[in-house]
Amino acid sequence: MAKPTITNACPFLDDCDNADPAVWVKAEHGVTASLTTDGDIFTITGSPTTVNNDYTTFTKEISPDYLTNSFPKVLVRWKTSGLTSGLRAGMTFYFLGGTNQSVDLGFSGNYMVTTITLDADKTLDKIELVVDDSPDSLSSGTYYVYFDFILLCNNIFIFPNATNCTFHPSARNIIIPIPSRLGDITQYLGSPLA
Repeated sequence: MAKPTITNACPFLDDCDNADPAVWVKAEHGVTASLTTDGDIFTITGSPTTVNNDYTTFTKEISPDYLTNSFPKVLVRWKTSGLTSGLRAGMTFYFLGGTNQSVDLGFSGNYMVTTITLDADKTLDKIELVVDDSPDSLSSGTYYVYFDFILLCNNIFIFPNATNCTFHPSARNIIIPIPSRLGDITQYLGSPLA
């Protein structure tokens, strides 16, 4: 069992609940793709159209921009429909000054949380989701890539001594006695056996 973690100083969270094309700008390069959300998870549906290196990107501008020295970690939860072929998941981080950092997430049939360390001494300007056909010889089929959240943070703290984080309260049998009679009024309050 993995040790529990907690993130520190999280100025940016995209919970993948807004697939507005004005927010996530699409650029298709050989993969016909769409970005939708169920209110919690992005689904990128894509179909490669040629035997070349086909891909599609969805880019979001970050406002305000963040210094990577202050917030060097990105956590992203994602999965793909294919295990070894189809659409690969990836991300590109664009910095002010025209530089960028690309990360190939790859394939996973189960949700994974990937931690990405951003290049130092940069100012993050845009985040881009990338779906890329793999192998490049794919020219048909429909594949899916899912993103659950994208979180920018300062650090990730792992609780070092946590071994069993499950709390099991002891069983309790509570018996509340019937209140005693007050005055000469008959009170029908039941009995412990009722």
